[in-house]
Amino acid sequence: MGCKNAILNRITITDALVKQMSKWPSLMRKAEEFRHKMKKIAASKPYDAIDLICRFWYYAYAKDNELDIGKADILYALAIREETIKGFLKRLKQLPQLIESYKCTEENPVILSTIHSAKGLEFDTVYIVDVYDGCLPHSSREDAQEQERIDNYEEERRLFYVAITRAKNELYLFYVSECGSEFVNAVAPPDRTEREPVIRHSDVQINEPRVQAPTAPKAEAPSIPIATELAAYTVNTRIKHDAYGDGVIVGSEIKQGGLHIIEVQFDNGNKNQFQLDVVVRAGLMHLA
Repeated sequence: MGCKNAILNRITITDALVKQMSKWPSLMRKAEEFRHKMKKIAASKPYDAIDLICRFWYYAYAKDNELDIGKADILYALAIREETIKGFLKRLKQLPQLIESYKCTEENPVILSTIHSAKGLEFDTVYIVDVYDGCLPHSSREDAQEQERIDNYEEERRLFYVAITRAKNELYLFYVSECGSEFVNAVAPPDRTEREPVIRHSDVQINEPRVQAPTAPKAEAPSIPIATELAAYTVNTRIKHDAYGDGVIVGSEIKQGGLHIIEVQFDNGNKNQFQLDVVVRAGLMHLA
């Protein structure tokens, strides 16, 4: 109905929505708020537009549906090279065609594939990315209480077996060194030596969702020094994460190089690890 009214009256869909909700004040206010957000998104560059969409809606939606918010990073990576939303949408439209027409040659020897698409195939060398708890698998076997979640976990384990058996000579697993990995532990002997490179591990830094912290108004008092603020995040302290919700810090460890990793048990049952200074500086985590 809203789309038809917009076309007939030659107005935007959001304007049509506000007009349609004019009989109900509370709904009209929500429609006006939605219109304001959409105008802000439309006036932004692609990278900033995706950031706004994630903060306005997607992070909360991903939390409610237990989705991997890291997938938004793919859109961030694609959008950062585009200056206009129109150009970004055009690039998204071209990607399936580029992937479909891609041919592996000596000049381009890398094949990007999902695990499902690689079934039945073999390669000399296989690289599997994001093999850590919370991504692959999405949850641990112990956390999977409901039968549906247990079935999903077992399906992911079967897919992981399919992935690692695609390699004929070498297999590389990329994971976050500060995060545990049931799947990696299951296939990598803990007593292996450099002379026995069963699986070569490549550590990568934790990539938190790219959310820019809001700039404080000039009239406010000076902000608390970051070192002082980070010191407040101790074990048993309750926190709030913008994407995952409320939880309590159950573990805290300083790694080599001063990397401070905390482990958070969230009220919804999930347990995650974070690089403390990254999530605090980005405005993703706050003291409850």
